Parts: sequence; structure tokens; C-alpha cells
Amino acid sequence: MRRTKPAVIYDKTQNLAAPQHLLGNKNIGSTAHYLGVDQRKALDLAKRIKV
Repeated sequence: MRRTKPAVIYDKTQNLAAPQHLLGNKNIGSTAHYLGVDQRKALDLAKRIKV
């Protein structure tokens, strides 16, 4: 259940920052890995998102 809401938020917004904060992760890469996001896509998103 811990992963469900952040995963749905990511799927609808393609924004890793919100799930990162909900999960309490300091590293956006950890969030991407946890949610099963493709690494290249995650890095592209991370470059566009300031946390």
C-alpha cells in the first residue's frame, strides 16, 4: 500500500518530486527505482525538476 499512491501520482503526472516527498526519499534516484521508472526517463525528469 505504501507504493500505490505515489505510483498513481507518478503515472498521472510523470513528476517524480511529489512521490519523492511522499515516500520521504532524499534521492530522486531511489524514488525512481522504487517506482520502477526507467532510469533514462528518471534522469531526464530529474534534470527538469528542482527539489
